[in-house]
Amino acid sequence: MVRIGKGLSRSTDGGRSWTNYYNTAAFGTEDIAAIAVRGKEVWVSTAHSVSINGSDLPEGSGLRYSSDAGETWKSIPQPIDTKNIDTLYWN
Repeated sequence: MVRIGKGLSRSTDGGRSWTNYYNTAAFGTEDIAAIAVRGKEVWVSTAHSVSINGSDLPEGSGLRYSSDAGETWKSIPQPIDTKNIDTLYWN
């Protein structure tokens, strides 16, 4: 199984102690694929592994957003491309 990461952790005391969000209601057992932070805003993309033709590959599972530095989280389902979104038609 490909492991992208194992959860998100945060410290509010300069790194003396940490809270991990892995296996919580907000994150479940999803791995963290990317993170962006600006002030108290935190955006996290989540993923898990899927087996396709004998290979384990990462698959996005959605986004998590916090506007209060990780105190509370909102989930956004994985964005899915619509049909032909990357197709250009020339006249």
